[in-house]
Amino acid sequence: MAVRRRHIIISGITGFIAWGLAVDWFPTLQYIGYAFVAGAISTIIVVTLSILLVVRNSTSDQDGPASRIRTVAFVAPEHWSKEVAALAEGSQYRPAPLFPQSMAVSEGLDKLLALIERDFVLSWYTRISHHHSFVNEVDKLLRAVVENIRDRIAEVDLVQTTVARIVPILTNHLKEFDHAEKLVRGKNLERSVTEAEDLDLAIAAKYRHGKLHPAVPLLAAEAEVAQQKHVQRVIEKVLQEVVPASQSKSHVVMVLLREIVSRAVLLPLLQILADPDTWNQLIEAYVCQLYTLLGFLVSRWSGSNGTTRPQVGPSTASSSRSTCVSESKIWTRCAIPKIDRS
Repeated sequence: MAVRRRHIIISGITGFIAWGLAVDWFPTLQYIGYAFVAGAISTIIVVTLSILLVVRNSTSDQDGPASRIRTVAFVAPEHWSKEVAALAEGSQYRPAPLFPQSMAVSEGLDKLLALIERDFVLSWYTRISHHHSFVNEVDKLLRAVVENIRDRIAEVDLVQTTVARIVPILTNHLKEFDHAEKLVRGKNLERSVTEAEDLDLAIAAKYRHGKLHPAVPLLAAEAEVAQQKHVQRVIEKVLQEVVPASQSKSHVVMVLLREIVSRAVLLPLLQILADPDTWNQLIEAYVCQLYTLLGFLVSRWSGSNGTTRPQVGPSTASSSRSTCVSESKIWTRCAIPKIDRS
């Protein structure tokens, strides 16, 4: 059924009468009508002003400078090729040697930094992006730290520092340990303790009257956590001195550097140095090398005097190491060991 004009007129009249009766019964409804009319008028006024004030005559300013859109300079044809070449050149990262006086040292430091970045940066960053810009920035920051440490070490008198500071610390440590061990096991060390762990705890309790280093708790279960916290506190103080000022203000950068240096470098290094087997293997290796060198010199000297003695050379190096076991009782084997750093 089609809607005719008559139906629309009747509906309008009916609605007007209904609205008048509703307002007569509920006078507050008249404000709804006022609001509707005011909103419609306001909308018409705003739209009209917007058209009059914003829209301009396109023909009047067609040739003016304001109507032309100015593009960015580097997208111009004469500059685009140069910008692309500069971007390609900037993406190629070529780090400078950390120790120009010795390329062997520089290569060793480069390998160390590469291993650190592989295990502690690339292991999680490759899941986010395969672009190496972030890794290059981390490498630049680590190299800046290493260079600052290198320059500071060059200004230090190593002999004076070793004699005046390190040797007294080691001497005092050995003296205090010997005193604590005598308090536990007696003056002549005649007392025996059944468990080695109990002996260590007893000596630690007597060492400097129980005033231990912050990284050495009495409970073995807390040792790893205490060492990590102490190393992190020390690294934070060191980084404040060696990190460039432009980077040290960033909390994210400092936390990232602290975790990399403490967990990837210092903690594994300290664990290796604290293992007695490391020192046993190093001493054994150097002593056997010295014995092999002495055997080689003696054989050369004996040969020059006319006595017949087999010379020790590259072909007989293994036999000289085995002879080391039979002729000396200081060590148990003379094959140069490979230190397990896992």
